[in-house]
Parts: sequence; C-alpha cells; structure tokens
Amino acid sequence: FLNTGDVFSFSEGGTAAAIISYIGKFESGQGVLNNDGNIYAEGQFDATGYHEFNLMELDNSGTILVAAGRNATAVKANSNAVINNTGRIEAISDYRGLINQEGSSVALSIFNNADITNSGTIIADVAITTDGLAQGLTSSDDIRLVLDNSGTISGLIFGSFGNDNLTNTGSIT
Repeated sequence: FLNTGDVFSFSEGGTAAAIISYIGKFESGQGVLNNDGNIYAEGQFDATGYHEFNLMELDNSGTILVAAGRNATAVKANSNAVINNTGRIEAISDYRGLINQEGSSVALSIFNNADITNSGTIIADVAITTDGLAQGLTSSDDIRLVLDNSGTISGLIFGSFGNDNLTNTGSIT
C-alpha cells in the first residue's frame, strides 16, 4: 500500500481507525505500507492510525498523527514488525487515569519482535512498547526489540523481555 496523499478518520462519538490491514505478507510488496503522505485519526474516545493484524513492514517518510480523548495509538502491530521512520509518528491523548498518570498515548505498539530504525521523530507518552508475552510466547529469547535511533524519540520505551538492542546517536527524552 502506497500513500502519497491524505488518509483521514474522525469519530465524534467513539473510535477512529485510519488504516486496518490483515494482509501480512511480504511477498511482492504485500503487507508493506509506504507512507509518504499524511495519516490522521482522531476519536472522541479511541483512535488508531495504522493497525496491522499480521506481519508488518512500515516505511514512513510522511506523518502519522493520532489524537484521542482516551487511548491514542499511532501504529499497532499484532505480530513481528519492521519499521523505518524518517518522518513523524505522534500520538496524543487527553486521558490521565488514577493509576496511569503518564497518559494513554502510544506511538509504536508491537506485540512481538520489533526492528525499528528511526531518523525522524516519534512522540507519545509511551513512544515504543513491545509485549510478546501477550501472544503466548514462553521464552524471553522469543521476543526482542532492536532499535537504531539517530532521530528524536520523546516518551517511554518498554522493551521486550528478550535480548533487546538499543543504538542511539540521536535524542531520547
């Protein structure tokens, strides 16, 4: 999928999702999102910019911007993900709970292995989170986060329980 324009999703009374995919095949470019444009999602309660239910490959040189009153997730993968970001990925949430005082915005949420190269900007309360245990994996070696950052990351980073690798020549705050 190639986006060079604008994709908008707005919901005044519920959940907004801009792109949802079940393809998940890397053969012949299937399951690959090349975003050179803008992806916007805004929901009164929840919003997601791009949600891939299978294998994800994302090449973002554009903007993925998500805002929600409660849960805002810019990019979500239910399996392995390869992400190259030279653009902007941002999630904004107005929600502040009693227990979760940090807010409820997540820029990149991956439920398994994540290979992320960032020379752009990633901003959210939680910039990156990986949670392979949610998929029933039993060994900590089964899941990992590999993050190569030369750009700007603003927000918490939750790695996996496996052999994570972080290389940072940019800014992480």
